[in-house]
Amino acid sequence: MREPNTDWSVLIDRIRSTASRIREVEAQSRERESHVEELLERARADMRLAEERVRAAEAQTSDLQVAAMERVRAAEERAAQAEERARISEAWLKQIHETIFNEFTVLDEAPR
Repeated sequence: MREPNTDWSVLIDRIRSTASRIREVEAQSRERESHVEELLERARADMRLAEERVRAAEAQTSDLQVAAMERVRAAEERAAQAEERARISEAWLKQIHETIFNEFTVLDEAPR
């Protein structure tokens, strides 16, 4: 037991010192929480920006794919048209060849 005449000023100083330190720790904690919130908000903003970029890239990829498909279709169509022209040309060449062969064969058979 302490004596009733004990100097309470030391105890009061310790309480004040402890309370001051608690306030400092709380202030530091609030600063850290604020900093963490700022970091989280930046991370969220970065994620939104990244998502927008991904959507833009996907849209561009889709557009490029559509354009590529159209080019392939056009190339296939041109190839089909070229094949048809080649078929027609071969038919005409065959007719020309047969005509020349038949007409000049008759001349070769004629008396001289």
